[in-house]
Amino acid sequence: MRTDTNQEELAGKLGRLMHLLQVDPANGALRRQCVDMAAALGKFDIVTQLAETALALNAADPLGHFDKATGLIGQRDYRGALDILENLEQQVGRDMAVQMNRALCHYCLAEYAQAQPLLQNCYGSGMRNAGVVRLLVSTLHHLGEMDAAADIAGENTEVALTDGPLAGVYALMYLDVGDSINAGRWAKVALQISPHCIDARITQATLLTEQMQLDAARQMLEGVMADAPQTGRAWIGMGALSLLANDIGAAKGQLTRGLELMPGHVGSWHVLAWAQLLSGELNLAEKTFETALAADRNFAESHGGLAVVAAMRGERERAQQFIKVALRLDPACLSAKFAEAVLAANADPARAQAIIRGVVTGLSSSSSSALSQMLAKMTRH
Repeated sequence: MRTDTNQEELAGKLGRLMHLLQVDPANGALRRQCVDMAAALGKFDIVTQLAETALALNAADPLGHFDKATGLIGQRDYRGALDILENLEQQVGRDMAVQMNRALCHYCLAEYAQAQPLLQNCYGSGMRNAGVVRLLVSTLHHLGEMDAAADIAGENTEVALTDGPLAGVYALMYLDVGDSINAGRWAKVALQISPHCIDARITQATLLTEQMQLDAARQMLEGVMADAPQTGRAWIGMGALSLLANDIGAAKGQLTRGLELMPGHVGSWHVLAWAQLLSGELNLAEKTFETALAADRNFAESHGGLAVVAAMRGERERAQQFIKVALRLDPACLSAKFAEAVLAANADPARAQAIIRGVVTGLSSSSSSALSQMLAKMTRH
Protein backbone atom coordinates (compact mmCIF):
# COMPACT_ATOMS: atom_id res chain seq x y z
CA MET A 1 0.00 0.00 0.00
CA ARG A 2 1.32 3.42 -0.94
CA THR A 3 1.82 5.85 1.93
CA ASP A 4 0.94 9.55 1.67
CA THR A 5 4.66 10.31 1.38
CA ASN A 6 5.02 7.85 -1.51
CA GLN A 7 1.99 9.38 -3.20
CA GLU A 8 3.48 12.86 -2.87
CA GLU A 9 6.79 11.68 -4.25
CA LEU A 10 5.10 9.97 -7.18
CA ALA A 11 2.96 13.04 -7.89
CA GLY A 12 6.07 15.21 -7.87
CA LYS A 13 7.84 12.86 -10.27
CA LEU A 14 4.79 12.83 -12.54
CA GLY A 15 4.79 16.61 -12.65
CA ARG A 16 8.44 16.68 -13.69
CA LEU A 17 7.94 14.04 -16.38
CA MET A 18 4.87 15.84 -17.71
CA HIS A 19 7.00 18.97 -18.07
CA LEU A 20 9.61 16.99 -20.04
CA LEU A 21 6.85 15.53 -22.23
CA GLN A 22 5.71 19.03 -23.15
CA VAL A 23 9.21 19.63 -24.47
CA ASP A 24 9.33 16.27 -26.29
CA PRO A 25 5.69 15.32 -27.07
CA ALA A 26 6.66 12.55 -29.52
CA ASN A 27 8.59 10.60 -26.83
CA GLY A 28 6.47 7.46 -26.54
CA ALA A 29 8.47 5.91 -23.69
CA LEU A 30 8.15 9.08 -21.64
CA ARG A 31 4.41 9.24 -22.30
CA ARG A 32 4.08 5.61 -21.19
CA GLN A 33 5.75 6.46 -17.88
CA CYS A 34 3.40 9.38 -17.38
CA VAL A 35 0.30 7.30 -18.18
CA ASP A 36 1.33 4.55 -15.78
CA MET A 37 2.09 7.01 -12.97
CA ALA A 38 -1.13 8.95 -13.49
CA ALA A 39 -3.15 5.72 -13.38
CA ALA A 40 -1.35 4.61 -10.21
CA LEU A 41 -2.24 7.94 -8.60
CA GLY A 42 -5.87 7.69 -9.72
CA LYS A 43 -5.49 10.80 -11.88
CA PHE A 44 -7.51 9.46 -14.77
CA ASP A 45 -8.22 12.89 -16.20
CA ILE A 46 -4.49 13.11 -16.87
CA VAL A 47 -4.53 9.63 -18.44
CA THR A 48 -7.25 10.82 -20.81
CA GLN A 49 -5.34 14.02 -21.55
CA LEU A 50 -2.16 12.10 -22.37
CA ALA A 51 -4.09 9.71 -24.62
CA GLU A 52 -5.66 12.59 -26.53
CA THR A 53 -2.20 14.12 -27.03
CA ALA A 54 -0.96 10.82 -28.49
CA LEU A 55 -4.00 10.58 -30.78
CA ALA A 56 -3.45 14.12 -31.99
CA LEU A 57 -0.05 12.92 -33.27
CA ASN A 58 -1.41 9.63 -34.66
CA ALA A 59 -5.17 9.20 -34.83
CA ALA A 60 -4.80 5.44 -35.47
CA ASP A 61 -2.54 4.75 -32.44
CA PRO A 62 -4.05 1.63 -30.77
CA LEU A 63 -2.34 2.31 -27.45
CA GLY A 64 -3.63 5.87 -27.47
CA HIS A 65 -7.20 4.59 -27.87
CA PHE A 66 -6.67 1.97 -25.16
CA ASP A 67 -5.30 4.60 -22.77
CA LYS A 68 -8.20 6.94 -23.48
CA ALA A 69 -10.65 4.15 -22.65
CA THR A 70 -8.71 3.45 -19.44
CA GLY A 71 -8.97 7.12 -18.48
CA LEU A 72 -12.72 7.11 -19.11
CA ILE A 73 -13.15 3.95 -17.04
CA GLY A 74 -11.32 5.64 -14.19
CA GLN A 75 -13.74 8.56 -14.52
CA ARG A 76 -16.70 6.14 -14.60
CA ASP A 77 -17.67 6.95 -18.15
CA TYR A 78 -18.17 3.28 -18.94
CA ARG A 79 -20.33 3.81 -22.02
CA GLY A 80 -17.78 6.15 -23.57
CA ALA A 81 -15.00 3.66 -22.81
CA LEU A 82 -17.01 0.82 -24.38
CA ASP A 83 -17.43 2.73 -27.63
CA ILE A 84 -13.67 3.20 -27.88
CA LEU A 85 -12.85 -0.39 -26.93
CA GLU A 86 -15.31 -1.91 -29.39
CA ASN A 87 -13.88 0.18 -32.21
CA LEU A 88 -10.36 -0.71 -31.09
CA GLU A 89 -11.11 -4.43 -31.19
CA GLN A 90 -12.28 -4.08 -34.78
CA GLN A 91 -8.92 -2.49 -35.51
CA VAL A 92 -6.57 -4.86 -33.66
CA GLY A 93 -8.58 -8.07 -33.47
CA ARG A 94 -9.24 -10.18 -30.40
CA ASP A 95 -7.08 -8.87 -27.58
CA MET A 96 -7.49 -10.09 -24.00
CA ALA A 97 -6.65 -6.74 -22.41
CA VAL A 98 -9.31 -5.07 -24.55
CA GLN A 99 -11.82 -7.84 -23.79
CA MET A 100 -11.10 -7.57 -20.08
CA ASN A 101 -11.75 -3.84 -20.07
CA ARG A 102 -14.91 -4.30 -22.13
CA ALA A 103 -16.09 -6.84 -19.58
CA LEU A 104 -15.32 -4.44 -16.74
CA CYS A 105 -17.39 -1.71 -18.42
CA HIS A 106 -20.36 -4.03 -18.92
CA TYR A 107 -20.08 -5.23 -15.32
CA CYS A 108 -20.05 -1.68 -13.96
CA LEU A 109 -23.13 -0.93 -16.08
CA ALA A 110 -24.85 -4.03 -14.60
CA GLU A 111 -24.86 -5.61 -18.07
CA TYR A 112 -23.85 -8.99 -16.76
CA ALA A 113 -25.02 -11.04 -19.75
CA GLN A 114 -22.68 -9.01 -21.98
CA ALA A 115 -19.80 -9.25 -19.51
CA GLN A 116 -19.98 -13.02 -19.08
CA PRO A 117 -18.67 -14.26 -22.46
CA LEU A 118 -15.86 -11.71 -22.44
CA LEU A 119 -14.78 -12.78 -18.97
CA GLN A 120 -14.99 -16.44 -19.89
CA ASN A 121 -12.78 -15.75 -22.92
CA CYS A 122 -10.21 -14.12 -20.63
CA TYR A 123 -10.45 -16.94 -18.10
CA GLY A 124 -10.19 -19.58 -20.83
CA SER A 125 -7.09 -17.90 -22.22
CA GLY A 126 -5.32 -18.46 -18.91
CA MET A 127 -5.97 -15.15 -17.16
CA ARG A 128 -6.48 -16.31 -13.56
CA ASN A 129 -5.53 -13.21 -11.57
CA ALA A 130 -7.77 -12.06 -8.73
CA GLY A 131 -9.42 -9.33 -10.80
CA VAL A 132 -10.55 -11.68 -13.57
CA VAL A 133 -11.75 -14.37 -11.16
CA ARG A 134 -13.56 -11.83 -8.98
CA LEU A 135 -15.48 -10.33 -11.91
CA LEU A 136 -16.29 -13.74 -13.38
CA VAL A 137 -17.61 -15.26 -10.13
CA SER A 138 -19.59 -12.12 -9.32
CA THR A 139 -21.04 -11.95 -12.85
CA LEU A 140 -22.15 -15.59 -12.73
CA HIS A 141 -23.64 -14.89 -9.29
CA HIS A 142 -25.63 -11.94 -10.64
CA LEU A 143 -26.89 -14.10 -13.52
CA GLY A 144 -28.02 -16.84 -11.12
CA GLU A 145 -25.52 -19.36 -12.51
CA MET A 146 -24.54 -20.46 -9.03
CA ASP A 147 -23.11 -23.88 -9.88
CA ALA A 148 -20.76 -22.31 -12.43
CA ALA A 149 -19.77 -19.60 -9.95
CA ALA A 150 -19.01 -22.22 -7.29
CA ASP A 151 -16.96 -24.24 -9.78
CA ILE A 152 -14.78 -21.23 -10.64
CA ALA A 153 -14.34 -20.45 -6.95
CA GLY A 154 -13.36 -24.04 -6.25
CA GLU A 155 -10.73 -23.92 -8.99
CA ASN A 156 -9.20 -20.74 -7.59
CA THR A 157 -8.92 -20.99 -3.83
CA GLU A 158 -5.24 -20.05 -3.53
CA VAL A 159 -5.54 -16.64 -5.18
CA ALA A 160 -8.49 -15.76 -2.91
CA LEU A 161 -6.48 -16.46 0.23
CA THR A 162 -4.42 -13.34 -0.45
CA ASP A 163 -7.08 -11.08 -1.99
CA GLY A 164 -9.74 -9.66 0.33
CA PRO A 165 -12.25 -8.48 -2.31
CA LEU A 166 -12.15 -11.86 -4.07
CA ALA A 167 -12.61 -13.72 -0.78
CA GLY A 168 -15.58 -11.44 -0.08
CA VAL A 169 -17.15 -12.31 -3.45
CA TYR A 170 -16.72 -15.99 -2.58
CA ALA A 171 -18.35 -15.43 0.83
CA LEU A 172 -21.43 -13.77 -0.65
CA MET A 173 -21.73 -16.39 -3.37
CA TYR A 174 -21.57 -19.26 -0.88
CA LEU A 175 -24.09 -17.47 1.34
CA ASP A 176 -26.56 -17.29 -1.52
CA VAL A 177 -26.23 -21.00 -2.34
CA GLY A 178 -26.97 -21.84 1.30
CA ASP A 179 -23.45 -22.97 2.22
CA SER A 180 -23.11 -21.15 5.53
CA ILE A 181 -19.87 -22.91 6.47
CA ASN A 182 -17.97 -21.76 3.39
CA ALA A 183 -19.69 -18.38 3.52
CA GLY A 184 -18.45 -17.81 7.06
CA ARG A 185 -15.00 -19.14 6.26
CA TRP A 186 -14.45 -16.84 3.29
CA ALA A 187 -15.95 -13.84 5.08
CA LYS A 188 -13.38 -14.35 7.82
CA VAL A 189 -10.55 -14.58 5.27
CA ALA A 190 -11.76 -11.44 3.50
CA LEU A 191 -12.01 -9.39 6.68
CA GLN A 192 -8.57 -10.46 7.85
CA ILE A 193 -7.12 -9.04 4.62
CA SER A 194 -9.59 -6.20 3.99
CA PRO A 195 -11.43 -5.24 7.21
CA HIS A 196 -13.86 -2.99 5.33
CA CYS A 197 -14.84 -5.52 2.63
CA ILE A 198 -18.53 -4.87 1.92
CA ASP A 199 -19.40 -8.35 0.60
CA ALA A 200 -17.84 -10.03 3.64
CA ARG A 201 -19.62 -7.74 6.10
CA ILE A 202 -22.98 -8.32 4.38
CA THR A 203 -22.33 -12.07 4.60
CA GLN A 204 -21.47 -11.94 8.29
CA ALA A 205 -24.47 -9.75 9.09
CA THR A 206 -26.80 -12.22 7.36
CA LEU A 207 -25.30 -15.16 9.24
CA LEU A 208 -25.60 -13.25 12.53
CA THR A 209 -29.27 -12.54 11.78
CA GLU A 210 -29.91 -16.25 11.25
CA GLN A 211 -28.25 -16.93 14.60
CA MET A 212 -30.43 -14.25 16.28
CA GLN A 213 -27.36 -12.17 17.16
CA LEU A 214 -29.38 -9.16 16.13
CA ASP A 215 -27.40 -6.39 17.85
CA ALA A 216 -24.17 -7.58 16.25
CA ALA A 217 -25.86 -7.88 12.85
CA ARG A 218 -27.31 -4.37 13.14
CA GLN A 219 -23.96 -2.89 14.15
CA MET A 220 -22.27 -4.50 11.16
CA LEU A 221 -24.92 -3.31 8.71
CA GLU A 222 -24.84 0.21 10.11
CA GLY A 223 -21.11 0.24 9.44
CA VAL A 224 -21.67 -0.89 5.85
CA MET A 225 -24.30 1.81 5.30
CA ALA A 226 -21.98 4.46 6.71
CA ASP A 227 -19.19 3.38 4.35
CA ALA A 228 -21.32 2.56 1.29
CA PRO A 229 -24.86 3.97 1.55
CA GLN A 230 -25.75 2.72 -1.94
CA THR A 231 -25.44 -0.94 -0.85
CA GLY A 232 -28.92 -2.34 -1.40
CA ARG A 233 -28.37 -5.52 0.59
CA ALA A 234 -27.43 -3.51 3.67
CA TRP A 235 -30.76 -1.67 3.51
CA ILE A 236 -32.62 -4.94 3.02
CA GLY A 237 -30.78 -6.52 5.94
CA MET A 238 -31.64 -3.56 8.15
CA GLY A 239 -35.26 -3.86 7.06
CA ALA A 240 -35.31 -7.51 8.08
CA LEU A 241 -33.86 -6.60 11.49
CA SER A 242 -36.46 -3.87 11.97
CA LEU A 243 -39.18 -6.36 11.07
CA LEU A 244 -37.86 -8.79 13.67
CA ALA A 245 -37.92 -5.94 16.18
CA ASN A 246 -41.58 -5.27 15.25
CA ASP A 247 -40.68 -1.77 14.00
CA ILE A 248 -42.84 -2.04 10.91
CA GLY A 249 -42.62 1.60 9.84
CA ALA A 250 -38.83 1.59 9.84
CA ALA A 251 -38.78 -1.78 8.09
CA LYS A 252 -40.95 -0.58 5.21
CA GLY A 253 -38.82 2.52 4.69
CA GLN A 254 -35.55 0.58 4.73
CA LEU A 255 -36.88 -2.14 2.46
CA THR A 256 -38.28 0.35 -0.03
CA ARG A 257 -34.88 2.06 -0.20
CA GLY A 258 -33.17 -1.28 -0.68
CA LEU A 259 -35.46 -2.17 -3.56
CA GLU A 260 -34.81 1.18 -5.22
CA LEU A 261 -31.15 0.16 -5.28
CA MET A 262 -31.67 -3.49 -6.30
CA PRO A 263 -35.16 -3.97 -7.80
CA GLY A 264 -34.28 -7.35 -9.26
CA HIS A 265 -33.64 -8.99 -5.87
CA VAL A 266 -36.62 -11.34 -5.43
CA GLY A 267 -36.25 -12.08 -1.73
CA SER A 268 -36.28 -8.39 -0.86
CA TRP A 269 -39.79 -8.08 -2.27
CA HIS A 270 -40.79 -10.84 0.13
CA VAL A 271 -39.46 -9.07 3.18
CA LEU A 272 -41.34 -5.91 2.15
CA ALA A 273 -44.52 -7.94 1.61
CA TRP A 274 -44.27 -9.33 5.14
CA ALA A 275 -43.90 -5.82 6.53
CA GLN A 276 -47.03 -4.85 4.59
CA LEU A 277 -48.87 -7.92 5.88
CA LEU A 278 -48.06 -7.00 9.45
CA SER A 279 -49.38 -3.49 8.96
CA GLY A 280 -52.64 -4.81 7.50
CA GLU A 281 -51.97 -3.68 3.91
CA LEU A 282 -53.24 -6.86 2.26
CA ASN A 283 -53.68 -5.40 -1.22
CA LEU A 284 -50.16 -3.98 -1.24
CA ALA A 285 -48.73 -7.22 0.15
CA GLU A 286 -50.49 -9.21 -2.55
CA LYS A 287 -49.06 -6.98 -5.30
CA THR A 288 -45.60 -7.26 -3.77
CA PHE A 289 -45.75 -11.07 -3.58
CA GLU A 290 -46.99 -11.12 -7.20
CA THR A 291 -43.98 -9.04 -8.25
CA ALA A 292 -41.70 -11.62 -6.63
CA LEU A 293 -43.62 -14.51 -8.20
CA ALA A 294 -43.32 -12.98 -11.68
CA ALA A 295 -39.55 -12.81 -11.26
CA ASP A 296 -39.16 -16.41 -10.01
CA ARG A 297 -42.08 -18.82 -10.14
CA ASN A 298 -40.07 -21.59 -8.46
CA PHE A 299 -39.48 -19.81 -5.14
CA ALA A 300 -41.82 -21.48 -2.64
CA GLU A 301 -42.12 -18.45 -0.40
CA SER A 302 -43.81 -16.48 -3.22
CA HIS A 303 -46.62 -19.02 -3.39
CA GLY A 304 -46.66 -19.29 0.39
CA GLY A 305 -46.89 -15.51 0.78
CA LEU A 306 -49.89 -15.36 -1.56
CA ALA A 307 -51.42 -18.20 0.48
CA VAL A 308 -51.06 -16.06 3.61
CA VAL A 309 -52.83 -13.15 1.89
CA ALA A 310 -55.67 -15.39 0.71
CA ALA A 311 -55.99 -17.01 4.14
CA MET A 312 -56.15 -13.62 5.85
CA ARG A 313 -59.00 -12.69 3.49
CA GLY A 314 -60.82 -15.91 4.26
CA GLU A 315 -60.33 -17.23 0.72
CA ARG A 316 -59.84 -20.82 1.82
CA GLU A 317 -59.81 -22.61 -1.54
CA ARG A 318 -57.41 -20.12 -3.12
CA ALA A 319 -55.13 -20.26 -0.08
CA GLN A 320 -55.05 -24.05 -0.17
CA GLN A 321 -54.05 -24.00 -3.85
CA PHE A 322 -51.09 -21.72 -3.11
CA ILE A 323 -50.14 -23.82 -0.06
CA LYS A 324 -50.10 -26.98 -2.17
CA VAL A 325 -47.71 -25.45 -4.72
CA ALA A 326 -45.50 -23.90 -2.02
CA LEU A 327 -45.11 -27.15 -0.10
CA ARG A 328 -44.41 -29.09 -3.28
CA LEU A 329 -41.55 -26.69 -4.03
CA ASP A 330 -40.33 -26.62 -0.42
CA PRO A 331 -41.89 -28.88 2.23
CA ALA A 332 -40.41 -26.58 4.92
CA CYS A 333 -41.90 -23.38 3.43
CA LEU A 334 -42.62 -21.25 6.51
CA SER A 335 -45.07 -18.86 4.87
CA ALA A 336 -47.19 -21.83 3.80
CA LYS A 337 -47.18 -23.00 7.43
CA PHE A 338 -48.35 -19.55 8.51
CA ALA A 339 -51.19 -19.74 5.99
CA GLU A 340 -52.20 -23.16 7.33
CA ALA A 341 -52.29 -21.73 10.87
CA VAL A 342 -54.65 -18.97 9.78
CA LEU A 343 -56.92 -21.41 7.96
CA ALA A 344 -56.97 -23.77 10.94
CA ALA A 345 -58.19 -20.94 13.16
CA ASN A 346 -61.01 -20.01 10.76
CA ALA A 347 -59.98 -16.41 11.40
CA ASP A 348 -61.49 -13.26 9.96
CA PRO A 349 -58.98 -10.74 8.50
CA ALA A 350 -58.52 -8.81 11.76
CA ARG A 351 -58.04 -11.98 13.79
CA ALA A 352 -55.79 -13.44 11.08
CA GLN A 353 -53.48 -10.44 11.32
CA ALA A 354 -53.32 -10.92 15.09
CA ILE A 355 -52.41 -14.59 14.57
CA ILE A 356 -49.63 -13.72 12.13
CA ARG A 357 -48.33 -10.98 14.43
CA GLY A 358 -48.43 -13.36 17.37
CA VAL A 359 -46.54 -16.05 15.49
CA VAL A 360 -43.98 -13.48 14.33
CA THR A 361 -43.54 -12.09 17.85
CA GLY A 362 -43.13 -15.57 19.30
CA LEU A 363 -40.66 -16.62 16.65
CA SER A 364 -38.62 -13.45 16.82
CA SER A 365 -38.19 -13.85 20.58
CA SER A 366 -36.95 -17.41 20.19
CA SER A 367 -33.27 -18.17 20.45
CA SER A 368 -33.55 -20.22 17.26
CA SER A 369 -35.97 -18.08 15.35
CA ALA A 370 -37.54 -19.69 12.30
CA LEU A 371 -38.65 -16.24 11.25
CA SER A 372 -35.09 -14.87 11.33
CA GLN A 373 -33.97 -17.81 9.20
CA MET A 374 -36.80 -17.20 6.74
CA LEU A 375 -36.00 -13.49 6.48
CA ALA A 376 -32.30 -14.17 6.12
CA LYS A 377 -33.06 -16.68 3.38
CA MET A 378 -35.18 -14.10 1.59
CA THR A 379 -32.46 -11.43 1.77
CA ARG A 380 -30.13 -13.75 -0.11
CA HIS A 381 -32.56 -15.21 -2.67
